Amino acid sequence: MLGWVFGAKSEVSLNSVANGILGGTDFEWDKRTVQSETHSAKVNGKVIQLVKAPVWHRSYHLCDTSELVKDEQVLSVTRCEPGPHAFILLVEVDLPFTSACANAVKAHLELYGENVWNHTIVLFTCGDWLDNITIEQYITGEGKDLDELLDRCGRRYVFDSMSTRPTLSQTLLDQVETLVERNGGRHFETDENVIQNILQKREEVNKRAENRKRRIKHKKTWENTAARYSGMCCWICMTLFRGVSPV
Repeated sequence: MLGWVFGAKSEVSLNSVANGILGGTDFEWDKRTVQSETHSAKVNGKVIQLVKAPVWHRSYHLCDTSELVKDEQVLSVTRCEPGPHAFILLVEVDLPFTSACANAVKAHLELYGENVWNHTIVLFTCGDWLDNITIEQYITGEGKDLDELLDRCGRRYVFDSMSTRPTLSQTLLDQVETLVERNGGRHFETDENVIQNILQKREEVNKRAENRKRRIKHKKTWENTAARYSGMCCWICMTLFRGVSPV
């Protein structure tokens, strides 16, 4: 089985491409979530496990992305056992690939570790927007930011459009298998200490949340009890004031 982790700046594009590759509708196109999502299917004789990592805004600095999204992004690699063989980075060609976008991509991908680039393939989407422009012409026209990104990925990229969609799965599968062979069959390994630190942090957050729930419940119980006793005292006072024994 081959494990792929998908990263992107657009939920809709990511879900659409993922469904196209797996040949189904498992990823809901309009569903937004900060949690990783995984589905598997047999594609051209190979079992593919595809993990959709949380998306980030195309021009966000790393500090602008919530800690929850960043942690879930790193934990997405644990959805593939023993680890992903490839990271598929979606780049939409209908939007300019600016310096801000390049910095955002670099910062968010390197949350996995600097070795992530040795396992990354760029998937250019929205290819029909280019019309008669080839993907090579587009890359040249976008300038150094996109060129440097491709250099980090070893110039590995795949182009997706309506005309290439029927063969996208096989084209991407060929790229991944070449990549796996280049990496000596090894899957991506993240720092186990990083994973454990995130899990420990989540456990502490959950404990604080449970303690807060207990405090709120205790407070409400006390307030309800106090209200009942207060009502009883008022009734006793009223009956005594009227000269009637409360018993």
